[in-house]
Amino acid sequence: MNVVSYGAGVDSTAMILKMLDEGMRIDLVIFADTGDELPETYKTVETMMFFLHQRGIKLVIVFNFSKETLSERCLRRGVFPDTFHRWCTRDFKVRPIHKFYKKYLKGCHINEYLGIDSAETKRIKIAKEDFITKYYPLVDWKMNRLDCEKYILEVGFPHVLKSGCV
Repeated sequence: MNVVSYGAGVDSTAMILKMLDEGMRIDLVIFADTGDELPETYKTVETMMFFLHQRGIKLVIVFNFSKETLSERCLRRGVFPDTFHRWCTRDFKVRPIHKFYKKYLKGCHINEYLGIDSAETKRIKIAKEDFITKYYPLVDWKMNRLDCEKYILEVGFPHVLKSGCV
């Protein structure tokens, strides 16, 4: 099953658009909501959901804040989201997505497409789970953030901001 992990930012949006232009199959797009995304990010998710629906592709939103949102956890622990240790990405993005895979896509091998641009190759990781194979098309296409911004404009998709939680 070909699944796109969607952050609703420039890179992952450009990746979806180019995958579709290249005729690549997308079975499902998944967005993990931290509960504290920028309003523009939520608007991009809404726009992408409509765009994909027109093409017969479902966008699923998963959550991990049955107990607390990202900001509530930060306030309780007295910490800020940390781009070095990336605990917030792990707890509020990766784990909810993997929980979804295990519950709803049980028994499927997941080809997971991630929107990491060619300037961020240090973020590339091999999946630890035996049922997931990760792919980084933007790296293969040698597209950096600027290339992604240009591509989004070229294909006429509405303006997208760099995503990130509040």
